[in-house]
Parts: sequence; structure tokens; C-alpha cells
Amino acid sequence: MTKTLPAATFNVGNNVLLSREEYIRKLRSRYEKFLKDICYVNTRESCTSDATDEIYAALSSILPATNRLPENLILGCTVFGGLVSKTDTLQNRIKVAHFSALVATFDSLMQASSLLSMPDGGARVKEDCGLFILKLISPATIQQLIDWLQTDQNPFLPLHPRLHMTCVTVVVRFVEVCLLEHELTESGFQIEPEMQGFPQHVREKSGIAEAYTLMVLVAPHLVPQNYSSEDGKADHSFFYNKIYPLIPEINAAVDKINDILSYYKEFEDEDECMAYISSTAKLKQITTYEVLDDLMDEMVETRKNCMAIAERSGSREVVATVAAFFQGYISFHFTWNSRYKLRELFGDDWFAGDCV
Repeated sequence: MTKTLPAATFNVGNNVLLSREEYIRKLRSRYEKFLKDICYVNTRESCTSDATDEIYAALSSILPATNRLPENLILGCTVFGGLVSKTDTLQNRIKVAHFSALVATFDSLMQASSLLSMPDGGARVKEDCGLFILKLISPATIQQLIDWLQTDQNPFLPLHPRLHMTCVTVVVRFVEVCLLEHELTESGFQIEPEMQGFPQHVREKSGIAEAYTLMVLVAPHLVPQNYSSEDGKADHSFFYNKIYPLIPEINAAVDKINDILSYYKEFEDEDECMAYISSTAKLKQITTYEVLDDLMDEMVETRKNCMAIAERSGSREVVATVAAFFQGYISFHFTWNSRYKLRELFGDDWFAGDCV
């Protein structure tokens, strides 16, 4: 995004204008309420991973030495894998971190500034994306993502083909929406008041949240001893009646909690037509702060719903997995400070975990 000069005042709704300093204080107060309401625990034990070194070493050995990912990205995704799935096996946490690194790299590659910096203006990358979507070929641009899909680097091969197919579908849609967002921006697209379904349309097309949900929530409970019974039929029933209903709720949380915790680093940037909070604010003709406020309330209710569904499963493992996801996902955003910049908002000493 293009950085603009800080506004002299910020509208928080009902034409209430605040100075930047006042706005920052109001933001912090609202974030603190959100964290309290969503049951976030800011302690050293709750905010750190017990496997950071092991995941980092594994990720470094998996990723190719040539065209190595940026160090900061590897560290951030190491933390992601370690925190959001703390109840899972080390092997699956490494797979989550690996997938996260590949997705984040591709997302960065498709940013306008990255494409424009290429000698051909990104023409080859865009062509590779189009060919991948149409024919599922293996262009070099996304070869590592394809390798992840086609091997046991992902947690669903070879025993769970339907869930593996969901991951394939998710990645294809993600590549397509990255290309779509770039082309819309290139075309000068502007969102209009009548386009009420547009923000959610773009969000749902990306679909990447579902892959994370499957890996973080479902993969730990594919292990037979985590089911309610050792009987195969009962296990199948338990999965679809007790685990699967969580997926839409967790999908929403993956997307919208990220919107909430990304807001601070973006609130002074020029609006992008694809940004969910800014586009929703334009459509509803309210301020971005009001959209943020509504999202926070919505996600507090989403967590309550998720915990209620998990508790009805009768499985302590399911309850622990869901609670650990919300705690870990929020901690991840605080930990990756170089990306989300939440230390600037909360102060250097507020967060009990480590920062990268």
C-alpha cells in the first residue's frame, strides 16, 4: 500500500473527530477490551511456543537453499506453526508452519510493488498463475506450493483424500484471487455503494482460511485415540457431528481476527479496494473504526460459539485445541511485531511473549 501523510484528525463515528494521539489511545483501549472479552491470556507460558527451535530447524531444512525465503518470514511462520496448534504433534506443527511460509511468500510476490519491480512487470508470474488455475500445471512460480500439495508435507496424504482435495481446491482459489485482486487494482476498480456483497465475495474466493482450519483443528483429531471410540463407524460419526461444525466458525475467525489485528499497521495507509475493513466502511458509509468495533464484537461471539460446540463434543482434546487456537492465533500477531507492529500500540513491555 502507498503510505500517506498522517491525517490531522480521525473520525470514530457520529462525526467525533480525534487527534492522532487521542485516536491511538482510543484504539488501545478498544483492543484491550477485545482481548479481555475474547479470553486472551497475556502470560509468558500462554504466549510462547515450546517448539520454536525445532520448527525453525525443520523449516530451514525443508526449504530449498536457492531462492530461500526471507529470514523474517521464516521466523514469523515458525511462530505461527508453534502457537496456533500447540496441542498437535511436532510433525503437524512443522507442516502448518511450512504451508504458512509458502502462502505468505506467494502473497508477497503478488503485491503490485513486487510485480512492478520485475523486468517484465510481472507478466511471467501472472501467466504462470493463469496456467496453474486452468491446467493445474507446475510453473516454477508456485512449485513449492505444488510440492506441498502432492507429497506428505501436508497432513492429509495419503490417508484422507477428501480433506487433501479441499486443500488443493483452497490453493487453486487462493492463486486465482491473488491474480484477481491485482487485476482489479490495475484496472482502477473502485467499490460503489451498490456493491454490498463485494467484500465478502472476495474474502470467500480466497478460501485460504479453510486450509489453516483443517490443519490446526482437524488434523490433530484424525488420530484414532482422540476420537470418542475406537470403532470406525463411531469415529466417522464423531468427526462429522462434533468436529466438522466448527470449521465455518474457525474459518471466520482466521480471516476476521487477522483483519482486527492488522488494523493498527494499516489505519494510516491509503485505502485499498480489496481491504475488508475499508471496503466495508465505504459500503456502509461508516468509519473504519466502527467496522473494527463491530468485528471485535462479532469475533467475541464467534469464540463463544466455538467453545460451546467444542464442549458439546464431550472431548477434552477438542476443547483444548479450540482454546489453544484462539490464544495462539492472537499471540502470533503480537509475536510477529515486525509485520503487525502491535508493540507500537501497546508499548514495549505489555506483551509477555517474544517478538520477531
